[in-house]
Amino acid sequence: MTARRPPSSVPATHATSSSHGSLDQNSFTQQQQRRLQYLEKILRSRIGSEVPLDLDSLRSLAEEADSQQSPSASSHEDEVDKSITMQSLDGNVTHYSGEFSHWNFSMRIKDWLDQSVARHGQNEKTPKPSIVFDEYYRPDELRSPAGSLVPLSSLPPRSITDFLIHCFFQHAEANYSFVDREWLCIQVGIVYENPMSLSNSDIGTISMIFAILAIGTQYAYLESMTEGRTTIDATESKQFTEDAVGIQFYRKAAHLLPEVIAASSLESVQACLLMGIYTLPVDASGLAYIYLNLALKLAVQNGMHRKHPANDIDARVRETRNRVWWALYTIEQRVGIFHGRPISIASVDVDADLPSALLGPTWSFRNPELLLTTIQLNQYLSKVAHIMTNLRTLPKPEKSDCVKKLAQLQCELVEWWEGHGDTAFCNSEQPRSGAFRPKMHMRLEYCMVRMFLGRIFILPQDGPLDSGNRSTPSSDMTSRSPRSTLVRDCVEAALSVVDACRIIARSVGLARASYTEFSSCRAALLVITTQCLTQNTDRFRQALRDGVVMLKDMSSGSQSWHSEASLIEAFERAIASMKKTRHTETADSGESDYAKFKKWEQTVQMHPSAPGSAGSAMASDTATPLAAGQGWRPAEAAWREDNMLMPSCTPFFGVDGNFASFPESLDELPSFLDTNF
Repeated sequence: MTARRPPSSVPATHATSSSHGSLDQNSFTQQQQRRLQYLEKILRSRIGSEVPLDLDSLRSLAEEADSQQSPSASSHEDEVDKSITMQSLDGNVTHYSGEFSHWNFSMRIKDWLDQSVARHGQNEKTPKPSIVFDEYYRPDELRSPAGSLVPLSSLPPRSITDFLIHCFFQHAEANYSFVDREWLCIQVGIVYENPMSLSNSDIGTISMIFAILAIGTQYAYLESMTEGRTTIDATESKQFTEDAVGIQFYRKAAHLLPEVIAASSLESVQACLLMGIYTLPVDASGLAYIYLNLALKLAVQNGMHRKHPANDIDARVRETRNRVWWALYTIEQRVGIFHGRPISIASVDVDADLPSALLGPTWSFRNPELLLTTIQLNQYLSKVAHIMTNLRTLPKPEKSDCVKKLAQLQCELVEWWEGHGDTAFCNSEQPRSGAFRPKMHMRLEYCMVRMFLGRIFILPQDGPLDSGNRSTPSSDMTSRSPRSTLVRDCVEAALSVVDACRIIARSVGLARASYTEFSSCRAALLVITTQCLTQNTDRFRQALRDGVVMLKDMSSGSQSWHSEASLIEAFERAIASMKKTRHTETADSGESDYAKFKKWEQTVQMHPSAPGSAGSAMASDTATPLAAGQGWRPAEAAWREDNMLMPSCTPFFGVDGNFASFPESLDELPSFLDTNF
């Protein structure tokens, strides 16, 4: 007999399943609620608490998100390969090719084929090698035989070389970084102790050494200056006989220039840069600019203007590359802008790493913070030059916006400088410390940018150069227009430059080969000259006189700088002559009538017989007897006697004697009226 299942068994089983299902459903609902709470918090953090989260608002947000995702998909399709080729070769030589060059495109194809060959050869026992080709990076076949162009016999004794290298780093390098000093000393030791180990790959180093020695001769005299003797008289400028030695060193460096260009190494860049530094006092806008531009092209060929994508070079060499690039880029831009040359490389093409502010324990670079500040200052100068280019090309109605941009940039520049602290660049160092001149150069370069911002508005672009057509601080001291603000700041910067040059001259002495010191002083005196033509106050006149003296001291030994200094000196003499003439005229016009009378009286008393005096006229009257009925006449009227047409007895009615005599009787009146009265 089969046992029957209790009727309650099925419902009991069913009831148990329902209870488990209700528990799962409750747990799922709680999870969904918590999930919605989390998503709502995330959404609130993105859109804010004021946006409602009803169904329509959520639908709108979802549609907006879809519309934002669609361009990103299309932009992914439009992406291009932005990788560059940077390959390190032997002897600090780097092969660089840009993103869209032929070489870079061919290298991308090579990588693609290498990957394809490797993928297809995974199952083969002997994998196929990657694509091999004949590599070629530098024209070695055009170079001279090894050892034929190394004039090591022209080097001075080792002690003289060490002294000139010291002068270079102590006075010439200032707030820039051209060479790793420790590396240079090692190379100099090899040149003197083991010259047979040198090869054509060292041509750049040898040329660099000669260029450094040439620059050292320009600053060697500063080592002999003592307290109380901070200027060089014009008669002593002929005693700079070391210039002849410096020229010989420069010619040795320049003689290697074709080989330096062919090598195209990091040392080649440094050699051309240093030759440009040496020729700055000689011809800044010509020869020096060409050398700097050549160094810039060699640096681009080595990819120094780009961020190095790999770590296949030594950290010290990488830092040297960055420092040399930024020093070269900054100086070349300054010289080009101040001398009206077009830019050689756009700022958008430069993404090299900035110099490191934290140096290694064994690195011999100095003043890293000053180089970084110089780079920032140069970025302001580049922005100013770009806006001024727009002033030249834009239509006249749009130029006012450019002037406003310049005024805004001037405010940003001043705020940036004050953030660093003006005293940090001039007063915090002792005059005899190594950082004094570099920090003073920072102050001069800052003032140079301020002068460059405002000096184009001092003189009118159209119309005569009269005092009513100039924008000067004296024309409207209460004006707050952007143009007036720029002019006022330009004038104050010019006076600050003269003050800074006075400090340098009284402490460590002005360097006659320093482009920063001479060019800033020259630019300041040109601005001050314009103010002397309008205001001519004692402050401007004294600044002009002092500046001319300092400029003449710095121009000793340079014909180019002597010419520029003589022009400003001629301006100063012309202004002094104008002031003297104006003072004489003012003194004469300010004399009262009584003062003139007293002056005449003193003349008569001192010289009674002088022509035109009362004494001479009275003496002539007493010497000649008067005719009957003739009275005394002043000497001023004596000329009338011979040509008098009117008799002395003719009544005078306020007319001269050219009219006919008035009739004495009525019978003669009709005939008198017929005359041409």
